[in-house]
Amino acid sequence: MTSRRILSFLIILFLSAYSYAQNDSTKPINAGIELDVLPYLTGGYFGAVWLGRDHFRCRVLTARVHKPDFATQEGYTNNDVTAYALLADYFLKENWKGWWIATGPVYWRSSIQTDEEINTAYYNTWLWNGSIGYNFSLCKIFYVSLGSIKC
Repeated sequence: MTSRRILSFLIILFLSAYSYAQNDSTKPINAGIELDVLPYLTGGYFGAVWLGRDHFRCRVLTARVHKPDFATQEGYTNNDVTAYALLADYFLKENWKGWWIATGPVYWRSSIQTDEEINTAYYNTWLWNGSIGYNFSLCKIFYVSLGSIKC
């Protein structure tokens, strides 16, 4: 089974379980998009969509990062990582404010070259993400998320 099929299956499974668990129809399910500045600074991109209610949120995201040489092991260059993730977020406060914790599977499709740039190696990695952070609300629909610590 290809990685895309596995990720698609996990997304459908997670969203189905999430929607089935929601039995209180008095509070609406909200949706939104999310952007991260760092991948754009490295020449990459980031995009996420989410659904949530109360303290919970489900995010599906993709990102591409061109890791700078100072962050790549000596002797290597052009380390590019494309990531796909399905994350479940829990916020201590409602409406996705304040402290949060997240977890979920992440798939990395990556490439790297030696400093001579003769050959390119490709590798794939499955990870389990664990992260925490803090959301600062700027106004009703905009926020800044700081202090993300990834495990």
